[in-house]
Amino acid sequence: MTGFCCQADGAAPTLRIAEFGCGSGNVALPLAALLPQCKFTLVDRNAFAVQLAQQRAAAAGLTNVDRFHACAVADVSALLCSFPLPVACVYERRQRRAHHRV
Repeated sequence: MTGFCCQADGAAPTLRIAEFGCGSGNVALPLAALLPQCKFTLVDRNAFAVQLAQQRAAAAGLTNVDRFHACAVADVSALLCSFPLPVACVYERRQRRAHHRV
């Protein structure tokens, strides 16, 4: 997970938190409930998991989880360019290995 501030002219800064490898939202959704002042972006390569996260966020009434992306690992760099500020991203090899095991 990583976070950055973005600010519209005249508005208070908002912290945007992005989770890469979000799965169905087991980490980001509880955080979104605890941090309603923050905006959340969820990203995973599994489109079904992202859709499930989106459904779970809607069912919980989490309006601050407003961006969902399903994309391949190779496409993450293009997605990062869409953020207003540079984002440093740590990709845990352990998560990747666990995701490939089935």
